[in-house]
Amino acid sequence: MSWVLLLGAVTASIAHIFAGYWGDRWLARFGSRRGLIGVGLFALCGSYLWLAAAADVTTIVVAVVVYQIALNLFFAPLGALLVDYVPDERKGTVAGWLNAALPLASIFTAIIARLYPVDDFAGFLVVAAAVIACAAPLLILWPNHLQPLAVTDRSEAPPSRQVWSDFLIAWCARFLIQFGAAIVLGYLFAYLSLSMDIPDFPVNASAGVATLALVAAAAGFASAVGAGRLSDGTFGRLAPMTTGALCVAISFATLALTESWLIFVAAYAVCQIGLACFVTVDSALVAQLLHGHGRRGMWLGVMNLTNTLPGVFGPVLTLTVVSALSDRGTISALFLLSAVAALFASVIIQRIRSVR
Repeated sequence: MSWVLLLGAVTASIAHIFAGYWGDRWLARFGSRRGLIGVGLFALCGSYLWLAAAADVTTIVVAVVVYQIALNLFFAPLGALLVDYVPDERKGTVAGWLNAALPLASIFTAIIARLYPVDDFAGFLVVAAAVIACAAPLLILWPNHLQPLAVTDRSEAPPSRQVWSDFLIAWCARFLIQFGAAIVLGYLFAYLSLSMDIPDFPVNASAGVATLALVAAAAGFASAVGAGRLSDGTFGRLAPMTTGALCVAISFATLALTESWLIFVAAYAVCQIGLACFVTVDSALVAQLLHGHGRRGMWLGVMNLTNTLPGVFGPVLTLTVVSALSDRGTISALFLLSAVAALFASVIIQRIRSVR
């Protein structure tokens, strides 16, 4: 599983950058990214069928690679719409609603897993149908008269050194947050499994994860929408991002140290609030930095490495220390490492200058 996840993460890292670059070229030629989103949707649905039919290790590995390529071909031009069409003063609010899709998707995933608890072709068909249903309104009702905001004076000149410096800081801060989140979320089930002898913790790790998933969905949705809206107002971008990173750091440390299930659940809720807050406002900030850049889709692909590279390092870390994961203290140490990374992110984000 670790090797498959590793290969999938590497594929996604490369595919998103190339899909972003292709989206920029598509926009320049056809005036919108609509067609490429449609191509990506078709490829994505085909990859679900391939995954459903995969029955041995080789076909599963190939199917995962094809799926990652198709997913990023669909998702890269879709994510660039925030930069293309949304004014800077509204980017936080729109980014909030976009990121609120993640916790809602986790609920849908739980429903699918409950309806199809074993490998079932129908489960993949339901997912493909849901993706088509969600994407169809965008493609059918696309306003052809709408022109991208990026036709500005800034599109003719390269961004300033300060903008690139701020982009690098935002990249590093988000990577640190996502790296910690990948560790905590990746080892959560194992951590609960090794905590069942603690009187206050649930005796069934699966039931504990299900409880945390519901908490995460509610907290993440509210935080994404609220933080995005606040960042468009007097609070600006940096204050919500710093607050979110500090919430993540404190919650990671609490998850590592507490032996109370109630405090663990509360800390996990704060973790999801902080994550949603940081990622949402960071999306708006990066979109603002790239406003007017002719290769914004490609650079959004570079920013997307903060999502995929933790998926690379997570399996590598698992393969490296897998023999030591029978000890709860080892995973606690990894959680504390994640807390330190989030704390460092809250510090460096204050170095951004071109967007406040």
